[in-house]
Amino acid sequence: MRKKRKLYVVIALLAVAGLVITSFSGALAGLFAGSNPVPGEEAGIEDYLDYFQGEVDGLLDDLEKDPLDLEKWETLADLYSEMGILYYYMGDSLNSMLKFAESHTAYETALEINPDSLDLAIKTAAAAQYAGNYQQAEDMYRELLVKDPGYPIAYVYYGILLYSMMDLEGAIQQFEAALDLEENFDPEEYPLVSPDIFATAAGFLEDARTLLADGEHVHDEDCDHDDDEECDLDHEHDEDCDHD
Repeated sequence: MRKKRKLYVVIALLAVAGLVITSFSGALAGLFAGSNPVPGEEAGIEDYLDYFQGEVDGLLDDLEKDPLDLEKWETLADLYSEMGILYYYMGDSLNSMLKFAESHTAYETALEINPDSLDLAIKTAAAAQYAGNYQQAEDMYRELLVKDPGYPIAYVYYGILLYSMMDLEGAIQQFEAALDLEENFDPEEYPLVSPDIFATAAGFLEDARTLLADGEHVHDEDCDHDDDEECDLDHEHDEDCDHD
């Protein structure tokens, strides 16, 4: 039964990893989308990547001349993030993470120029998350929520980070906190935040609750079929972890 439990955890982890990226990629695209013109409808992903790289090269040249141009730093970061999303769709996880890392660096520079921008801060944290810098992303989400507890997108992104790490109880708390803000949400106060973010929170909240319930059910089933001694050892191990 221990093998069954381990198999369940592996399957859940793989499912969660896929759900987080696939379900949230549309929201990511909306978050990072800049005002850049794009190739025509018949263009493929590689055409977009080539186009974005040309835009990146031009921005880098401009920023050498004026390194304090906030708009161009943010546009550069947006482009890197868009490229990261496209590489993900191509199945190239390594280049996707590398582009998000470049995006994160550019957002950090923009944030240094305009440190009071919540929108830049959330983009910086999200880019760190999708570059694989989970601790840095978590620290930034917490800092954002201390600075502005009414910023719903920070709860949602933080919840997704915890969800992807299988901290389902923590994720549920963040999604519930986001949904608590829906009734009094003012889109004019938070122009970056689409009302759709609450639907995203509700969807992930349902999934997290289901995964959490299924995990508890699997554990109970194992205890029904295993001998009492093994289950007692499991509970003792859990208690030890609680006190460590």
